[in-house]
Amino acid sequence: MIIDIHQKKLSLGDKYKVFINHVLTYVVSKQPLQLKPEILVMDADNNRLKIRIVKCLQWIKAKYVISFSETLIYSFKTVSYFRSHFQCATKDAIYDIYRHRGRKCSIYKDHDQIAWWQKDLITWLEGDTYRITSNENADIDLLISFCLILDNYNSGNKGEDVLTINLGYMGLQAKRFNKEWIPNSKN
Repeated sequence: MIIDIHQKKLSLGDKYKVFINHVLTYVVSKQPLQLKPEILVMDADNNRLKIRIVKCLQWIKAKYVISFSETLIYSFKTVSYFRSHFQCATKDAIYDIYRHRGRKCSIYKDHDQIAWWQKDLITWLEGDTYRITSNENADIDLLISFCLILDNYNSGNKGEDVLTINLGYMGLQAKRFNKEWIPNSKN
């Protein structure tokens, strides 16, 4: 499965369009002028709230709350700041998210890789663009949430640039990128 996330930089908050297998599925807005900034993911068809991501006050490490409903709430946090390793525990599984040298991130569910994404090297007059490649049976909403969280955590609210060149992460890695991984196509 292919998920494309296209960011559009605006003066107050960013907007994103999320395409799943080339079909516009979600629109996203980032609400910056709040004590705890929020990322709101809405259905593209009916503008109904699908996911709310709230950034918690934290000094250096990432800490976010992902809510799908009043009862389905997960916490996303930094495991290792220096090795760029993050984690989200759900009721059914543990998700580990690893940044790799360059512009790639991998997502593991209970120690098995389920997805990875890459950020574009160059963007012109637009914001960042991500392409997530995942297993067909992966939780799409969580994958999108993880990507939006790391975009927010790593980029913050930087101003608009005409040309952006992103060389990516250059630090230590908790896990090397698996070049051999191929997504499954079965449910």
